[in-house]
Parts: sequence; C-alpha cells; structure tokens
Amino acid sequence: MPRWMGLVLWTLAAALVAVASASAAQPQEIRIGSILYGVPADPANPNLFAISGCFAVSGAVNDRGGDPQFDALGNVVGCGSPAGIAGYAQFDGLGHLKSGSPNVLEAQHTMFGQHGSIQIKFEGKYGPISLVGGRRVAATGPGEAWQITCGAGAYAGLQGTGTDYAVADFTDAFTGVGPVVVSHTETGQVHETGSAGCGS
Repeated sequence: MPRWMGLVLWTLAAALVAVASASAAQPQEIRIGSILYGVPADPANPNLFAISGCFAVSGAVNDRGGDPQFDALGNVVGCGSPAGIAGYAQFDGLGHLKSGSPNVLEAQHTMFGQHGSIQIKFEGKYGPISLVGGRRVAATGPGEAWQITCGAGAYAGLQGTGTDYAVADFTDAFTGVGPVVVSHTETGQVHETGSAGCGS
C-alpha cells in the first residue's frame, strides 16, 4: 500500500474517533425522582437538616439507591431504605419550621447507586406552608436549579444541570414526631467530561 494511502486512512480513522468522542460527550436527557427525609442536624441552628432518602434515575443514566418504592405511574413514592442518599439542606432566614413563610433552601447530597455515586447540589425557593388535605405542605416555585458537582465509580467525570420541583410535607416535623418528607423531581441534561472522580 502506498505511503500516501496509509496516511489518508490514518487521517480518516483519527477523524472518526474524534467524531465518536464528540458524539459521546453530547448532553443527554436525564430524570431523577427521589424521596428525601430531613431531620434537624444542629440544635443551635433550626434551619439545618440532615438529609437521607432514596432515588431512581433514568435516561442517560439508569440507576437507583435506597430501595425506591414506585406508584403505578413509575413515580418514587417511598423508600425501602433511606441509605441511598446522604447530605444536608439549609433554609435562609427563620426557616419553614419557624415561620412557614416563603424561604430559600440550599442543599447538597450524594446519591449512592448500584454502579457509583453522584454528588448534586440545588437551590430553590419554597412557597408558604399551606394546609392540603390536613397536611402542612410547601412547594418550590419555578426556576429551582440543580447541578452535578462530581461523580464516582461509573459516574466519574459526569456533569449535568437542570431544573427541579419539590413538594415538602412539614406536618410531622412541626409536631416533632417525624422528618420533613420531600418528593423531589429533577430533569435536565448530563454529559461525560472524562475527568477523574470525586476527591481525586
């Protein structure tokens, strides 16, 4: 084979690899459904909550943790084990358990799946607590955002962002008999960066 032909074939192969790599890095749709449990984490700070829970993620990533329980529509409605998620959440101002007024929440947690872990943070504003079916409930408004900060295991190098919606039931937390229970749904896009995992 002439040398020039070998050079052409090598150039074509390199171009195909570059196209394949670029295609693999294209953002892809993802959906995360979770149930989060929040309990006070610091007696001196009533706005700080420790978070546990379970999740199921679908789309570009398919995984779950904490034995999520589903309804007939595939929504996560409960946890067989709350060990699938660990992290914290903090309200600004007086917090919902003090005033029940609209309040900004910042949170960060790690989701522990079957193939690796994903660290995610989000920020949003809960509306006022209102009575719904005898329960004290608050929901986030539009514009709440989430971001994957890093991944480990199969998710090393995973990045993503999007919007989310949450409905929190404060009933048991107000009476001191249980946690805040949050139904959380995140949608958006993720892509692989090829970088190392968390803490490396």
